Amino acid sequence: MSKRARYALAGLLAVQALLGLFQVNAEWTRGHNGWNSSAYHQSAKNSLRWGLLFPLQYYTGTEEQPADAVYTHAPLGMHLHDTAAMWVLGDERYVVRGVAASFAVLAVFALFFVVHRLWGEAHAILAAALYVALPINAIFLNMANHVSGFLAFSLLSVDAYLRLHEAREAEARGEAETGARRWLLTLYGTFALSAFWDWPANYVALMIAAHWLFSAARRAKEARGALRRDLAGLAGFCALVLAMFAGHLALVWLATGSLDELLHTANVRQGTFGFSWGHHLRTVPLLMFSWPVLALTGAWIVAAAVRLFRGTIALRDAVPFVFGVAGVAHYVIFRHSAVVHEFWAWYTLPFVAIACATSLLAAGRFLAARVGGGGARGRVVAAGVLVAFMTPFVVHAARVIPDGRRVGGSMWFVAPVRGPEPFPYDSGRIELRFAELVREWTDRETGVLVHRGFFRRVPEPRWDITLDREIRRVASPPRVVPAPSAGVRGWVFVGESRDLSELAKRELSARHPFVEVGPFFFVDFRERRPERRAYDLVDGPMTAAHAFFVSPFEPPLVLRARHPD
Repeated sequence: MSKRARYALAGLLAVQALLGLFQVNAEWTRGHNGWNSSAYHQSAKNSLRWGLLFPLQYYTGTEEQPADAVYTHAPLGMHLHDTAAMWVLGDERYVVRGVAASFAVLAVFALFFVVHRLWGEAHAILAAALYVALPINAIFLNMANHVSGFLAFSLLSVDAYLRLHEAREAEARGEAETGARRWLLTLYGTFALSAFWDWPANYVALMIAAHWLFSAARRAKEARGALRRDLAGLAGFCALVLAMFAGHLALVWLATGSLDELLHTANVRQGTFGFSWGHHLRTVPLLMFSWPVLALTGAWIVAAAVRLFRGTIALRDAVPFVFGVAGVAHYVIFRHSAVVHEFWAWYTLPFVAIACATSLLAAGRFLAARVGGGGARGRVVAAGVLVAFMTPFVVHAARVIPDGRRVGGSMWFVAPVRGPEPFPYDSGRIELRFAELVREWTDRETGVLVHRGFFRRVPEPRWDITLDREIRRVASPPRVVPAPSAGVRGWVFVGESRDLSELAKRELSARHPFVEVGPFFFVDFRERRPERRAYDLVDGPMTAAHAFFVSPFEPPLVLRARHPD
């Protein structure tokens, strides 16, 4: 690898790392990032708290849950990494996002490494740059996700298979030392890791196995003993694929006693349930990729079809082909997930990045040859045309990525992806700040009674997870404080101030500490003494650390004392 390539790789990895660190410690605000990341944050915490193998999402209480309450329909790679990271680093929001960001950086490295080997320096730099700049990556890379780990290890496993194929071809030609065994073991290891992260590894395995079988049959005609070696390696690979798949099912059965949750979720996610599949296809791909990227990807598909028809298709074309087919298959089969999650085309990113890079460079060579006979003038003109062609993508990404980051990746708040108009956005940070305060004022042995009126705010599980306490809903101020229960020695009562009359506030504050925080109230039933305090929640100073690691869109909320009403 040349010095220029190393510098380019280092720069791209640095940009990817900075994107991963950006908002890495954001609150669990409304949006895909806040929802998914908080769910896996709580899952890691519950695995450490209760000794669970599978994720127990959203639960914040003090009693052990039934075995079948866990989330079983995804491989365990991400969850176990999150759990290990939390065990080392503690209960911090940046933990699960940091895991996601780390594997996002690894995915860019794997893409660059594979493309550099198979296409060369220019293709690797351009493909990796496009990958980093695509809105799906730039918006979602530090959201808790299964995709980045899968992509990183699948890229390496496809490359290992191609190296194994090249080694077998060399053996068929009579070469002695080819390194086939090394690449076979590398394939096994990297595939196992990719399957440990996400289900689309099985699509990749199916395409590898099909190509392997076809190639083995052809090589058997050219060299004695080739078929036996190929079939032995292929049999081992197929056994590994089945072992990874069946192993997950076996773990689910052993942990829960059934496969009901897994099978139910797989069935549900194949429908659209009220969402328009056609409207989704007309809006989301264009939003997440832009028309220049889709046009270049389409051009690669046409060119690849022509090469296939002419018999000039190259082995390296298997890389984009595998990720294109795997990503599109997963997208179409699980349509419900696609329409609910705007990032569902994430699996196609290596395909899109490689296809766009090869199309751009091929178009550049074509234009340079036609305009200036391949000379300097032709190259300048070609570069100008291609830059002009890609400018709409740059403009689109510069608009969509900040918007997507602001709303946590839930693009229906910034674009009409679920109807004719975007939905109004409220980050929910004010109720999250209140939850943080209640958590500071209590401990795990304190239960929280929440007035039902509070749920008009639709706080979602993100609020429960921020609070991380035993929670019970009540319709009115309890006349009798609940008795201690399993894991709970005392109670507090919270809600919105508008749901309490002034008389109720005076009566409560005459017996227990009563604190108003912005539009909310907090009553401490653990203590019996009169007290009434009040605070406003106001914007604090926007520091550089808050703007980068938490949010540049909203300043921190701080308490300011005021006189009780």
